[in-house]
Amino acid sequence: MGKNTIYFTSKEVSEIDHYSDAAGENGYDWDSDGRYEVIGDKASTHGGMVSINKMREYLSEMEKIGSNYVRIGFHSDHNELEIVGVSYTKSTQEEIDAHLEKEIKVKEARKQARIAELQAEIERIKSL
Repeated sequence: MGKNTIYFTSKEVSEIDHYSDAAGENGYDWDSDGRYEVIGDKASTHGGMVSINKMREYLSEMEKIGSNYVRIGFHSDHNELEIVGVSYTKSTQEEIDAHLEKEIKVKEARKQARIAELQAEIERIKSL
């Protein structure tokens, strides 16, 4: 006998785009300072870094408006973190019912579209 499906509801609550600039956050002036060099333990890239204090701020903001999880992506083309607050909870029966109803409607719409395609093909073949 198969196991029951357990549903979880995921809702994106907020998004913060954080431009990663560890050097600037530590006093480097992009307009007036010359080049800079990182010494010590070097990561393969310093892109995508965010200070722990700043991350705490972001997480606190997200939690206040209903996020209990966070998804983080990095855009290497413009050195930016995409931090998305997510509300991820076990689904209510109402949410499950709405989801299943929507699945049935989508499946029926696909079936009707395929029937229409096949009927058109039959008519085309009959006209040969």
